[in-house]
Amino acid sequence: MTRRARTAVAAAAAAVAAALLAGCVTMPSSGLVRVDGQPSSGGPVAEGVQFVPVPPGGNWKPTEIVAGFLAASGSSLSGNFLGGNALSGNSFAVAREYLSPAYRRQWRPGRAATIIQANPRISVPAVPTILSHMASGASSTQVSVVSRFVETLQPAGNLVASSHGHQFQFELVQVDGEWRISSIAEDGTPSNNLLLLTETDFARDYQPRNLYFFPAGSPQDVLVPDPVFIPQQAAGSEGGARLLVRGLIASPRSGSGPTGWLSDATSTAFPAGTKILGVQVSGIKAVVDLGGTAARAGPGRLFRMEAQLVWSLTSAPYSPGPGAGPAATGIGSVELLLDHRRPALLLPQGFTQFFARWQPAAGPLYYQQATAAGGPGVDELRSGSAARAVPLPGGLGNGPFTAIAVSPPGLAPAILAACRGRDVYQVPLGAASRIASAQRLQGRCTSLSWDDEGDLWATAGNGAYVLAAGTPAGPGRPGFAPVFTAPGEITSLQVAPDGVRAAMIVRTPRGPQIRVAAISRNAAQVYSLQAAQMVQVGSDIADPVALGWRDPYYLLVAGQARGGADALYEVPLNGGAKIQLPTVLPAHVTQVIVSQRGTVVATDGPGEAGQRIWLQPPGSDGLWTPITTGITPDIP
Repeated sequence: MTRRARTAVAAAAAAVAAALLAGCVTMPSSGLVRVDGQPSSGGPVAEGVQFVPVPPGGNWKPTEIVAGFLAASGSSLSGNFLGGNALSGNSFAVAREYLSPAYRRQWRPGRAATIIQANPRISVPAVPTILSHMASGASSTQVSVVSRFVETLQPAGNLVASSHGHQFQFELVQVDGEWRISSIAEDGTPSNNLLLLTETDFARDYQPRNLYFFPAGSPQDVLVPDPVFIPQQAAGSEGGARLLVRGLIASPRSGSGPTGWLSDATSTAFPAGTKILGVQVSGIKAVVDLGGTAARAGPGRLFRMEAQLVWSLTSAPYSPGPGAGPAATGIGSVELLLDHRRPALLLPQGFTQFFARWQPAAGPLYYQQATAAGGPGVDELRSGSAARAVPLPGGLGNGPFTAIAVSPPGLAPAILAACRGRDVYQVPLGAASRIASAQRLQGRCTSLSWDDEGDLWATAGNGAYVLAAGTPAGPGRPGFAPVFTAPGEITSLQVAPDGVRAAMIVRTPRGPQIRVAAISRNAAQVYSLQAAQMVQVGSDIADPVALGWRDPYYLLVAGQARGGADALYEVPLNGGAKIQLPTVLPAHVTQVIVSQRGTVVATDGPGEAGQRIWLQPPGSDGLWTPITTGITPDIP
């Protein structure tokens, strides 16, 4: 199966136990879903192949019964999505043969699918934790299934919960001389609707896509991808297209708009009361016919509605590997009808302006002089020119800053933000040499980042803070406002150019993790969703040390993979597996940034030549060139 774009689909839950598996599900909040081609419970991945569940054999051991049940559960899903119909009541008929008669009547899978690793550890524990049948004298045993990670995928609109290192307990009893499963528990809690799928079965049966929404409360034309999964057999079909259209429109909470972790940060152009009159796919063309309030929308709203439709139905940026190109969606063009008529406004199919923020004009490189004596020193380096010192005012303390960040293009004058200890300074560039403001954080500053609205973000300890654009300095004035608390120290935070998402590295008791959070805004304040609603990506990178935004869909992360060496990875925002880039990192990289035109800049650790800043321009075949000596590079 290919790696494809994922979308945040808000499909209404069907009134059947298997509603999840018939519609679209949101991205996992942590862990790893591999969406590259790999073998599954039923054999190698292949187009058009339906995997036939295998019933239990005679004289199977308890561990073989549990392994067979997992395979039958996954194989029951293949081929069961046709035109958007739900799974039939007999979808898990073979899987039920592995259950005792009593538990067969109780087991109702489908309210949530729990994704576990491809080859979980299946064993008989030395000391069983539950043996409820011992009292009745029945022959009973227990089998444990341990997975390094666990992901819970639920219908869009419900909370997404996940965690690591779970154990599932299967209790088995003798039925007519053969072992059958009589109960299933997750970490000691019994469940009658637990559906376990290995990551390979999930990858075979679901395809990652994106739905595209606008920043909530913003009139600007910026599209934000929201990852979800749709059934694999729905890809390119009318059923799959209808699912995606429903995801753009329907929301149980507000009548319209996205659901999931981006729900408070994004909105849809489709007005509440929009009705789907029809969705047809002919060849590579999709025709979407809408009625209700959508038929009365003005030109500006129509422009946004069609942009959402075009990108959601045709875009699949997640590809199998570097340079492989986008994966096919099966749909190449979209036509919008309103009450069965073509709208008067004819729009192009490109809509590239919606991602213009990801491709601004190239800017200069700013960095610090690592060995500056006395006060800090900042240099500016432009292409084709020698580095020049940035004039700084007095009163900035001694020694280099912990972090620097220059405001994005369009903010005049440009502002250099810098921090050391708890102090954060803002210095206008190209203006009078004076401090624009000096604020204090509640702890030691670890990173700085600007968003597209001119707000300055800072991290200290396990907290993230924001200084709203235009906030005046001085005693009694509002300073950095606390936004959220992470489950560990935040060592790096980078706001995406769309201003809606923030990626960070969080040092937790389980080790460093890559988290992504949504940024919500209203007229009075800027705030982020709670830490519990963050999503974790790149869990297959054991020690991430630096990150940057590669594009709207991928992070660029420097770190060490599990059991591997330091390397540079592309990490998809949809929970998919990392992609190692064909390059050898400089030693002990401490920072990595991506310029607007694909150039990568990295900083290494102290060496004989001091700390150096390295450049890897596009088309360099992964080769790095040291361009100067310094620390904390930044490109606005």
